[in-house]
Amino acid sequence: MPKRIFLADHLTTYELKSRYQSSKDIVELRRWHLLWLVAEGWTLTDAAGIVALNYHYAREIVQSYNKLGAAGVRNRRKDSVQ
Repeated sequence: MPKRIFLADHLTTYELKSRYQSSKDIVELRRWHLLWLVAEGWTLTDAAGIVALNYHYAREIVQSYNKLGAAGVRNRRKDSVQ
């Protein structure tokens, strides 16, 4: 059985789903979707495949979320364009 990845409890599963469904930025939408799936018990490999992300990049997203909370999910490229 594949090992499940640890996800910090910054937000509830319901809040992760809500952020995923309400996100206007496509990059952030995919990240919230990934986090919601992981919170629902999906393996990181399967969740990354569903949202079409590379496993290693998906792991970075989870690590960033675990360390920084919601701020770790932000699309920083969007900030540099403005």
